[in-house]
Amino acid sequence: MRAAELQEKPVRRQNGERLGKVDEIHVTAEGHVTAITCGASGLLQRFMSSRRGHPIPWADVLSVTAKEIVVRGGSA
Repeated sequence: MRAAELQEKPVRRQNGERLGKVDEIHVTAEGHVTAITCGASGLLQRFMSSRRGHPIPWADVLSVTAKEIVVRGGSA
């Protein structure tokens, strides 16, 4: 999977709560994804010290499909 395939993909919690689209992908020097940031404010975090987006550790990602990313959280 390429990082470009994650960019702008909708993200939701297990319970269906929509968190927004992927705005930021955090990777190691080796190219491993460590976290994603989504939501309306995610893009702003690149330019300001805002922390209002939804930073999500990659370990909390349950599934990635062609349609969306499902993350841990909320009641299933």
